[in-house]
Amino acid sequence: YLSDTNASIGGLKEGKEYQFRVKAFNKAGVGHPSDASEKQLAKPKFIPAWLKHDCLKSLTVKAGQTVRWEVKIGGEPVPDVVWTKEGKTIEPSLNLSIDTKKNDHTILCIPSAVRADRGEYRLSVKNSYGQDTEAANLTVLDRPTKPNGPLEVSDVFEDNCNLAWKPPDDDGGEPIEYYEVEKLDIDSGRWVPCAKVHDTKAHIDGLKKGQTYQFRVKAVNKEGASDPLTTDKETKAKNPYGKLNQLPHFL
Repeated sequence: YLSDTNASIGGLKEGKEYQFRVKAFNKAGVGHPSDASEKQLAKPKFIPAWLKHDCLKSLTVKAGQTVRWEVKIGGEPVPDVVWTKEGKTIEPSLNLSIDTKKNDHTILCIPSAVRADRGEYRLSVKNSYGQDTEAANLTVLDRPTKPNGPLEVSDVFEDNCNLAWKPPDDDGGEPIEYYEVEKLDIDSGRWVPCAKVHDTKAHIDGLKKGQTYQFRVKAVNKEGASDPLTTDKETKAKNPYGKLNQLPHFL
């Protein structure tokens, strides 16, 4: 019999389920019992923190796809849960959420992955009786970043020239398959393909004498083409040696 509205119940057996109900007493007798509680499992008082390791696996996704890890966790007392990336604690943001239900599961979700999300993710759980941890790698595939400049134009003649540039800082997680070069005829205002090369240089033929051009180059992998790197200034197709005023005279 208790005079308060809470109680500690002993004598339970670990692993068994119990339901509970309560009755009120006064001088007139015993009241009707309350509705029975939901079933409760008698758990051990002390369990080292644990997580289900095969729930956290390495993933490869394309940029824009969703990343989601749901990992079962447990322990008594309830363990602390920490997610880290490359050794730094992850804080929820607009681009990443963490949802943890005590002694049940923790979920890390990235709704739309970008290249910056790639790296090693680690989940750690810990209480006063033990700890557990697991890691997984995330690979995010995307288009390359644009080639590095400047896009240099050299050896300009009436109908051809040479171009050179540097590789992009990030290949997008896939090898660069080729570089696509385009030229802009200033008069027509149209960009047209003029070369497809595997190196970071190109020889461009088919220029028209006296026409002014700009050039741009894109890096291409399996995920698509990068943003373009464009020349800083216009280039005019012309004879670099000028025009001879008279025929040469031989002695």
